[in-house]
Amino acid sequence: MDGRARRQARRPGNARGPQGTGSRVRLNRVLALAILAILALAALAPAGQASGPESSERAAQRAIQTAQHLAEREAVHLQREAIRTAKKEVKAVNKAERQAHELSREAVRLANKVSEHATVTIGCTQIVVKYTGFLAVPDSPNAVSEKVVFRQLPAPLLTFVFAPSIFGFDGTEATTTIPIAAPLGHSSVGIRGKFNSNGVKGSFNIREPLICGPNSQFTMQTTQSLGGPFTTEAIPGSVGETVDYQTVATNTGNTPLTFTGFSDPGCDSMPAGGSAGSIPPRGSITFVCTHRLTEADKTAGVFANAAGVTATPASGETPAVPILHTTAGVLVDPIGSGEEPSQPPVTTITKTVTNEITTSSVSTNAKSGVASSKTSSPSLRGPKKCFRGTFTASVTSPGVSNVTFYVDGHRVVRRTSHSTSNGLISIRINGAKLKAGVHRLLAKITMTPTSPTAKATTASRSMKIRRCATTTHHS
Repeated sequence: MDGRARRQARRPGNARGPQGTGSRVRLNRVLALAILAILALAALAPAGQASGPESSERAAQRAIQTAQHLAEREAVHLQREAIRTAKKEVKAVNKAERQAHELSREAVRLANKVSEHATVTIGCTQIVVKYTGFLAVPDSPNAVSEKVVFRQLPAPLLTFVFAPSIFGFDGTEATTTIPIAAPLGHSSVGIRGKFNSNGVKGSFNIREPLICGPNSQFTMQTTQSLGGPFTTEAIPGSVGETVDYQTVATNTGNTPLTFTGFSDPGCDSMPAGGSAGSIPPRGSITFVCTHRLTEADKTAGVFANAAGVTATPASGETPAVPILHTTAGVLVDPIGSGEEPSQPPVTTITKTVTNEITTSSVSTNAKSGVASSKTSSPSLRGPKKCFRGTFTASVTSPGVSNVTFYVDGHRVVRRTSHSTSNGLISIRINGAKLKAGVHRLLAKITMTPTSPTAKATTASRSMKIRRCATTTHHS
């Protein structure tokens, strides 16, 4: 290739690509206009010599009109091309702004996740929050309000906001793990925290986009009633009375569940309730049944009734493995039929309730000539005032074999007479984990037999305790 050919190849009109093609098109159009103008001028002279001045004028006008038409078309084309270029530039600017906005939001989210007081890790099955930088104040645990939010994507779909719970801890730092079941597929899971504790005030709102697979799980709770409200606490009952049981299974996973095979050993007949279809996430199903207290129940003493059910995930999911749960037992304390015997006994055992503490007494028949006397009865002791942190619960130990402590129907610990100190069987309970308000403290007491042939007797003691509300500090 000679020098002239190389120079011709380097010209913009000969460049390859979209820009070179556009320049070549415009150059060809300009050349076409020039050629037309030359042809028009060339046609004027012969036409003027052959046909006179009038024919030459008409030819000149046609050439001018043709040139104007081509120029107008070229102007329209250039204007449209400029508009397209401007739109592309606007789209590029908008895309850059969106990317900058997303980067800014991500920076804020990361800054909150590593903030001064909370570091958050969000997954499909749990949320872990590590709190740091708090103040340690004796007898005043720190408290943080935590609220979990599920948002199904794509929007607009349902948003589930779970009631806030209080996380309490002693010291300057602590870690809490919140079990969750994020929605199936694309979702946004967040946690909102707020605290104003011991002079440290702040909040956070962390969200994470997630893509989660199936997570099948559920909870169960059995409550009981003797003509009153349903409760998980132990209740006294007489032989011949009928106990109503109610078991609620709640789907806490992210896939539908089918509940089958409900069983309850405490039921006298087939349980009622249930559903033939599947239960969606956050839905529940209820089973009910009854039991008539018998003399055998009285002989056995306090017993716990636990129910079970099998849940199977929706078909087509992997794995479709049935899940079996058994509820924590609810307690019933049969105390006798309450009927007057045909012959008056020498000794009568009665039970009275005073300030929700059950006491027992023994009285003799007046005809027997035996003086009446009181038996030693264990008593339950707890905090008289409201508490925020750890408190002590104790039972007077004379004649006591063992004690099992419960808070709101949940078993805490069992202690034997070997734990006796200063005449008391005591335990320490972390009240910071309880919500503010009134709670029920219960002690199930087994007495030591008075003789080798005597049977061990049981008793129940309960009282109300109250956790103080979180103190608000104003700066």
